[in-house]
Order: sequence, then C-alpha cells, then structure tokens
Amino acid sequence: MAAPNRESTQVVVIGAGYAGISAARDLDHAGIDVIVLEASDRVGGRVHTDRTDIPIDLGGMWLGAGHTRFSEMAASASVTTYPTPSHGDALLRDGGEWHRYDPHRPLPPLGPVATAMFASVAWRLDRLAERIDLRAPWSSADASRLDSITVSSWLRTAAPYGPVRRLIDANVHEVLCADPSMVSMLALLTYIKSSGGLEALISTDGGAQQDLLIGGADGPIRHVAAELGDRIRLDSPVERIDQRGDHIVISGPTATITAERVIVAMPPTLAGRIRYEPVMPPSRDALTQQMPMGAVWKIFAVYDTPFWRDAGLSGESIDLRSPITATFDASPPIGPGLLCTLVGGSRARRLDSIDESDRRRLVLDHFASVLGARALRPVDYRERSWASQIWSRGGYSGYTPPGVLSTLGRAIRTPVGRIHWAGTETAIEFQGYIEGAIRSGERAAAEVAATLGDHRTGRSASAHDPTSVGADL
Repeated sequence: MAAPNRESTQVVVIGAGYAGISAARDLDHAGIDVIVLEASDRVGGRVHTDRTDIPIDLGGMWLGAGHTRFSEMAASASVTTYPTPSHGDALLRDGGEWHRYDPHRPLPPLGPVATAMFASVAWRLDRLAERIDLRAPWSSADASRLDSITVSSWLRTAAPYGPVRRLIDANVHEVLCADPSMVSMLALLTYIKSSGGLEALISTDGGAQQDLLIGGADGPIRHVAAELGDRIRLDSPVERIDQRGDHIVISGPTATITAERVIVAMPPTLAGRIRYEPVMPPSRDALTQQMPMGAVWKIFAVYDTPFWRDAGLSGESIDLRSPITATFDASPPIGPGLLCTLVGGSRARRLDSIDESDRRRLVLDHFASVLGARALRPVDYRERSWASQIWSRGGYSGYTPPGVLSTLGRAIRTPVGRIHWAGTETAIEFQGYIEGAIRSGERAAAEVAATLGDHRTGRSASAHDPTSVGADL
C-alpha cells in the first residue's frame, strides 16, 4: 500500500455533509486555505439523492419555514422548491377503521376527550420548551429534573389516555428516530424549542416539512462542492488527530495533513471513534460514548401517478398501532407518484431483522391498507437503513438519553485546543435538520476565522445563530 500523501493547509474540515461543506465554503470565502476530508465516495452525508431513473431523497429532504440558510444555498445553486404535497384528506387509525380528516387542522380526530387531552399536552410541551435556553439547555430552569426522566415516563402522567399517548409516541419516533423510553424530557424540549415549537416541528404548511427541492435535496451541496473542487478529498477517512503545540496533524490511510485548525463535522458518536493525541477531556469523551444515533428506515414506493389524489386523499396517514406508523406524499410537481414512510427507533430495528422481500411485503401491505390494492403494484421500490451506513450509523441525528445533556452537554460545541465541532447535533436552532447542519458549519467557521485573526467569513455567525465564540462555555 502506498504511503499517504503529506500536505499542509490552514484548516482541515472532516466530513463533507452540509455542515462541513458550509464551513469550508465560508473559510474559502474568507481567503483561508482549507481541505475537506470525506470518508465516503460522495458529498452530502446524511443527505443522499438516489438518481437511479428519477431522483429520490433517501436521506434528509425538507426545507422548512425559517430555514433561511438552506433556502439561500438552494437559491444560489438555482435549485427551485415546491410545497410538500398535502392536498386532500389525511387518514388516522388507532386499531379500528380509518378516519379521514383535514391535515391542515390543528388537532387530530380522536374524539372530544382525546382531542382536549392532546391539546393540553401540546400546550404543556410548548410552555416547558419556552423555558429552555438553547445556548445552554443544561442551565435552563429545572434542567436536572427534566433530564432525569424519559419522555415515556412524563407521558404516563401527562397523557394517561392511550390514543393520545400513542399519537405523541408516534411523533417522537418520527422526529427523533428513537423510542420515547430512550430520550430525556430535557432533550425533547430542547428539540422542540430549536424547531420553533411543537406545531412547527410536526407540520407541513408553515412547519419543518414545508418544502421539497426539485431534483433532490443534495443539489445545493453538490453545487457548493463543485466550487470547492479538488479541495474536497473523497474516500479519505480520518483515523487520528494529533495536536502538537502550534499545529495539528490529521492522518488517515490516504493522507497526512498538517494544519493550524481542524473542524470535525461528524456525528458525535463517530467523532469519538477517531484517535486523539492528547486524548479528549473526560466530558467530551463521555458525551461521544453516550449520544447514540437514531435508527431510521426511509422507504419509497413509486407509482405511475399519485393515484390516491383521485380519491381525494393526500397520501398522509398515521396508524397508531402499526410498525409502519406514517406515510406521506413526496411526489414531484410533474411525474410519478412517490409514497414514503419513515420508520424510526425500535420499529426500525425490527425492520433490520427481516429480509428484503419480507420487509417489502410488510411495507406494501401497509400501503395497501391505507390506499387500496393499487398500492401493491409500484413501478419501483427503494429503501435505505441509515443505521447500516458505515459513515453515519443512523439518523437523522444523535440524541441524548436521560442524564446526558445536563451533565455533559457543555462539551457538544466547546473547542478542544485546535479542534472545533460542527454537525446538526451541535446546532442551536433547527437541530436535526439540514438547516441546523448549515448553521453549525457557519458557526464553526467563524470560530476558526477568529482564532486565525481573520473575521472576514462570508457571513456573520452571530447574525443568524445566537452563539459566538465561547458563548456556550
């Protein structure tokens, strides 16, 4: 095997997802020499548009209300957006018959008692979330207590009626890709506040799932990557980072690079697998060990047309007692019908344990229970288990179980010597989304530029992200 190339630069960015590429773009705009090392054979990270026949987003895909950075990047790349399809009735089932309802109404059709209880629980979640300090959730009022209990244990008291608890449980599975029994209340409330409130988090119109991108969600990042050119090195995993006084050495099987600073734009659990010298502080090391990735399958059935619209259906459904909990329409404005499901948490683990043909049969049988026998005959079928992807090991992001955020959360963004951290898990706003990844990369680039004595990054982090260097210490 040939010896790795030896180079030098000012900054190395590890990871070519939206966080890493955004950081590299801003550093490049500031006139700072940068090299991006990406372990996989493509840019995008947890965003991956499969372009076999038609573009299908097997990873992150939504541009939500308030996602200004992603919107700007899409516009700069001349990538247009369209509203997530939501015309027609949605369907809800809790062990019995399907019930049609208007998906734009604020409350689900659970009956008067359950609807009132759901409204009360949603109100309480929003009120609790308002008290969270996004810069430092661990410093929020009652943080230690909230971090000591799981979402499940809180719901047993707040939502004793089964249908309400199951509906909220389904939403937690969908947005965090983890079981409510695994997530702390402090973590959930932080996620809600970061997304602009519960309604914004789970909504299409005016919410986090508002728009889709023509041609796929990786169009903007591919455009930026093309501008960076050969400064991005694919198939270049990093195995070791050595801090040596006034410089840092980043090494792997394909390259050894000496730099002044490094930005690690990876999920914390994967960042923890790099060997560091000197070793990470105990709090940082412990955080990476205790912040697992969510588990999620993303599955599409492709049809000649979105035939469900002929019956006045939106394609959106929620089944509170099925392992395939939700479906939605992701069809482009012109072309085939795309019906999608996202399966998270332990439900995703169960899909991991069955073979491809059985998994396909399970999914299509569920689609047929929602939309009729025509759903059994797609013209194409695509799926992706993000937990099985070697350079992500899950999605959409890492989450914190009880006791982690309040005791170790300070380490999530705090630089360690010449090492800075980016990635959607480190975002203050829109954590878990592409928008959060972009903002985290901009914040890390601003930190690095400040340390290099150059504040000329392409945009000010503080103008859009309420943190600046050291604000989270």
